[in-house]
Amino acid sequence: MVALRPDGPGHEADTDAHRLTGRGSDSMCHGDLGNLELVLLAERTGRIRAGRLMRSLGEKLDAAAAGDWVCGPPTRSETPGLMTGLAGAGHQLLRFAHPDQVPSALLLHPPLPEHT
Repeated sequence: MVALRPDGPGHEADTDAHRLTGRGSDSMCHGDLGNLELVLLAERTGRIRAGRLMRSLGEKLDAAAAGDWVCGPPTRSETPGLMTGLAGAGHQLLRFAHPDQVPSALLLHPPLPEHT
């Protein structure tokens, strides 16, 4: 979990965050969008400086716009599933946009209470 390493002298935090992406899949299970959950967690807990998630996510969205989403099955074809398919990619994008409203499926967070 290199993304959770605190920033500081001797730590290459930007390089560490980039090692979590570019793995060949965009899936929530074992791909870039799931790995970026660690960056979100590290930013929200103050372990790394804010902004790294948005930079990495921007690069991911640029790559997806230039091609297709790469799902997790061995064929790399688009599938509808949560953990290795497009539903998981969509969930993670919603989570990154609204982390206080969308719970993490990967961290097994409980459903959030309704806002009144």
